[in-house]
Amino acid sequence: MFTALLLVWSAAAAPVIHVTPVTYQGVQEAMAAAEKADWDATLLFPAGAHNISLAGPLFNFARVAPPPGGRLVVAGAGMDVTTLVIDTVNATNDVLQAKPCGAACAWRQITVRDLTFARSAMTTTQGTVVSCSGDNENQTLVLQLDPSFPAMDELLKTRTGRISAEQG
Repeated sequence: MFTALLLVWSAAAAPVIHVTPVTYQGVQEAMAAAEKADWDATLLFPAGAHNISLAGPLFNFARVAPPPGGRLVVAGAGMDVTTLVIDTVNATNDVLQAKPCGAACAWRQITVRDLTFARSAMTTTQGTVVSCSGDNENQTLVLQLDPSFPAMDELLKTRTGRISAEQG
């Protein structure tokens, strides 16, 4: 005997908000449109590498509160085809920001998918620990930096004052 079951789901689809232009201001306008949609929406970025100079956090999720069953989605055309290149010179380098929250945290209803975040300049370096020496008063750590990564003094040129070369 063969039994077939047909399920029909009739729910209003969450709106898709196309992020254009792909700039800091364009993202802020898309976030405002998502808020008007009660945060149950998809912010869709087009394919391409998009340079964005930050004037503050690109995505501030502090007020995001989708309704039960709702979800805020930040999406691109694919992780290998949509890249948001973030300018690192600005003093506010946060891309995603939210305040800490408890059990009812809206972060559970936010999805970021199908895109890549990059920086316009390297903000970290990488290497191998060569040696460690010293006592409790004077300690030394020697690193051999990978030649494809920047030296510490290059990284410190665009830092926001948290560290300087003199701090080690």
